[in-house]
Order: sequence, then structure tokens, then C-alpha cells
Amino acid sequence: RDDFAAWAKGKKHLLMENHYRRLRAERNILMTPQGEPEGGDWNLDDQNRRTFREFAKEKPAIPPLPSAGKDPVVRNVAAEVARLFPDHPGKAADLWIPATREGAQGWLNNFIRLRLGSFGPWEDTMVEGEAVLFHSVLSPFLNLGLLTPLECIQAAEKAYREGKAPLNSVEGFIRQILGWREFIHGLYWLKMPAYREVNFLGATRPVPRWAYDGETEMRCVSEAIHGAVDRAYNHHIQRLMVLGNYFLLGGYQPSAVLRWYTEMYLDAYDWVMVPNVLGMILFADGGLFATKPYAAGAAYQEKMGNHCASCRFNPKKKEGPDACPFHSLYWSFYGRHAAKFRSNPRIGMMVAMWEKKPAAEKKRILSEAERFLKAQA
Repeated sequence: RDDFAAWAKGKKHLLMENHYRRLRAERNILMTPQGEPEGGDWNLDDQNRRTFREFAKEKPAIPPLPSAGKDPVVRNVAAEVARLFPDHPGKAADLWIPATREGAQGWLNNFIRLRLGSFGPWEDTMVEGEAVLFHSVLSPFLNLGLLTPLECIQAAEKAYREGKAPLNSVEGFIRQILGWREFIHGLYWLKMPAYREVNFLGATRPVPRWAYDGETEMRCVSEAIHGAVDRAYNHHIQRLMVLGNYFLLGGYQPSAVLRWYTEMYLDAYDWVMVPNVLGMILFADGGLFATKPYAAGAAYQEKMGNHCASCRFNPKKKEGPDACPFHSLYWSFYGRHAAKFRSNPRIGMMVAMWEKKPAAEKKRILSEAERFLKAQA
């Protein structure tokens, strides 16, 4: 905490990338003997954004997850949870990850051996019916203390050094831990408790009723909600760019959204969820560490996943009852917050595009978005 506070002192904006590079250099992680980043670049994100169309063409084999085992203690605790909390979402008896140090180590080894190599290219891809793909699902073990960040980082770097995993996958995985996880932890302790109250966009809408059962006609959203209910897990793109995007565009109250994320996930701890939900997902802190809100329209969902093919809404239609709601939600978001984002160098162009639209089109978009959101209440 003290190290992060010293690094952050005097900075108006805190950039994870700068903190990540500092930690890599100081701890000699993925560095050459000459003190340069392996491969010549600190960040290999440009190699890790492959689309669903590419996924469908290449058809990479998705390995099965290891078994969680049949621990009698887990079974007894699950039965007690079911008795005490019968109305809570999900079923405790369906716990699908191990709950011991030994089981967590086995899970890590399985990931390094079978999934790490393909993690990078497909980390942003969404596939119907595939909850995990090549993701590690290590955050529950890390946050519970069953694994340490360093052993996960060292295992991934070892795989790279031995030629068993490509650099883009290893760097992307290590950045999630050494970069985002450490950064979020430091930010939480630096800014709390006042940070919990941020609401830069003045969002007030309560979480919709379907957030606990997935009964919505938006296929990508429904799939993600069912994943949260059934497994207490979504990978980061579902959390950020599907569910988070919906909550952001719809103007849902930060404290209510934070409560939902905290209730629904295996890896939910206050220090993890507060900055991720309020800062990263909802931009409720006004851009303390995210340089722009992660807002996306229907085109993103269609590009990165295959849910649109089985959805009752059409991502190609921009208006009318069959149009994907992300169209009107996206533009109404910029319409409502034009004054706040007009001078933002990364998204000011979107505000300009909104302001050039004819008045009748603006009115229709705002009306369609509000009508849809009211129907979700």
C-alpha cells in the first residue's frame, strides 16, 4: 500500500500501464538481461483482440476443465448454505472449482499446460455455451489466498521460457495479475472510503429484475446473467463489455450495480469490486484511471461474439422493435452526457457525431432507449 501511495503521489490520473511497467522492471518479470521487455514491447494487446469470425474459422480446440473433486467438507458446507439461504441465486451444491490449496495448485497447472497458450488471442472472444474458453479462472483462488500472485506469474513466465506458451498469451495473463490486480488493490486503499460514493454521471436507475434470473430478450446479456447465476462466474469481457456496458449505457445507479457484482461472483471482494465496478465499468469516478468509458454499441457484440445469431434483436437494424437495444442505448448515452465528454480527446468525436444528427433522429433515439429501459424495470 505504501509503495503504491508513493508512486501515485502528485498524479492527477493514475495509469495502470505505467504502474505495470514499473513493477515488471523492478521485479525482473518478462525482462531481458539488458533490462528491456521481452519481445521489445511492454504490451502485446494488439495481438490479443481476435474476433469471433476468426475463432469460427480456426476452430481452436477448447480443453475441458479439471474436476473440482468430491470434498466432503464442501458438500456439507453447500448443504448448510442451501438451508440458510434458500432464496439466493444459484446452487451451492454446483460448486465447480476446488476449495483447497492442493486443488487450486492443480487448477493452475492445468491452465498453464492446456489453456495458457491460446489465452491471449481469444481473451476478448465470446462463444455461446462456452463459459470459460481459455481463461484461467484463477481469481477466486487468488482472492481467497489459495494461490499467490507470484506463483501464478512465475508459472506463466516459466512456460514462456521453456517454449511452451507464446509471449502474447503470457504477457496478457501476467498483465491481468501484476498489472490490473495490483493496481486495483493499491487504488482501493488509496481512495477509500470516499471512493465508494462516486457518481460522476449522476446515474440513478435501479438494477433490473432480470439481473438475478437472466430473463431478458437480449441474448448476450441473458447468457452472461445465466453464467453468473449458475456458476458465479463470467470472464472479463462478459463482465465489462456485455453486462457492464449495459449498466453503463442504461444509467444504472453505481451503488446498486456494485452490490449486484459483489453478490454474484465467486471472486468478489470489496477491494476488487469497488474500483473495477465504479471506475472501470461505470466511469463513476470521472476518469481517475480509465481514460474513457467502456461504451460499445451492437457492432461490438456482433464482432466479438456469436450471440446475435440466436437473438431476437437484429444488430444490423438501428431502429424499430427488432433493432438491437444497444444502438439506442449507445447513442442516448452520449446524448445525455455530451457536456461531460465533449472535451475528452478519446471520445469527443462520438459527441460530435451525436450533435450532428438531425433533431428528429435524436428525439427518436432518446425515446426508444427510455422506452426499452422502462420495460426492463
